[in-house]
Amino acid sequence: MSTEGRAANAWLHRQMLPLKAVQVLPLDEHGDPIRVAGGGDKTSSGFVRREASGLFLYVCWHTVTGIDRNEPRIPPAPVVRPRALRVRLQNVEDMAGGGGQGIGGVREITLQLYQEDGVTPTWLQSQEHIPHPDLNNIGLRVPALFDAVKFSLPPHVPVSDLQLVEGPLGEPEFAKAIIGSKLLIVGYPYGYSTYGERQPAAIVLTRFVAATEFQEKRHEILLDGDGAPGMSGGPVFMELSERLTLIGNIRPSSADFSIRLGTCCDLQVCWRVPQLAFRPYGA
Repeated sequence: MSTEGRAANAWLHRQMLPLKAVQVLPLDEHGDPIRVAGGGDKTSSGFVRREASGLFLYVCWHTVTGIDRNEPRIPPAPVVRPRALRVRLQNVEDMAGGGGQGIGGVREITLQLYQEDGVTPTWLQSQEHIPHPDLNNIGLRVPALFDAVKFSLPPHVPVSDLQLVEGPLGEPEFAKAIIGSKLLIVGYPYGYSTYGERQPAAIVLTRFVAATEFQEKRHEILLDGDGAPGMSGGPVFMELSERLTLIGNIRPSSADFSIRLGTCCDLQVCWRVPQLAFRPYGA
């Protein structure tokens, strides 16, 4: 491909980034959105990735549990524990006469967080976990490496190729994060959509890799700035030359960093190393 062609592809990929994140609302046992202190619904972000066995939704572990992975403990009452997720993305419909697909409006999908026993999680996560008796007793495992989980999406859910992320967009599967590399983080700050509630469209922020390793947070990448609340779980792309490479998901800012640094889970590790792959509970 010519230099002009690669540049055109890179431009198109950046233009499609607002479609690469979905909006996520944790729901309580009654199916209502969980509220945050001061009013408003608790929101988060995520993305849909095509893998060999189907389509998977990725979100943060703290989104599905309501628990901070860095300070894991059972939340005190009256904190409401999430029981389901409402996933919002733009609707996809086949055009008449086989003329491709139309994208617009909104489609909502509800995913239950626990199986019929009400205890066993329906999500998949890395099986390497930190022992925590209190949380283990209620069926939760604190992930040792990634603040991330994934859900297998039902096959009937229509998702356009423009909404999917598949590692690098049209390039070799993996690329290592490099200090100083430009990152594009995609998500819904405070639940904000640029096209409003009737057509979810994420925003894109620019960050840079500040460090590829730091103390006590294995497989996380330190960023030179954090994402706004509501963006956690959204995809993070690294810009290398004229291509975009998916490297992981954005994490919320940590109280450890008073200078407002951010972190990103390096999910490429779990995609490269079979032992770290996300699996069902008990597998």
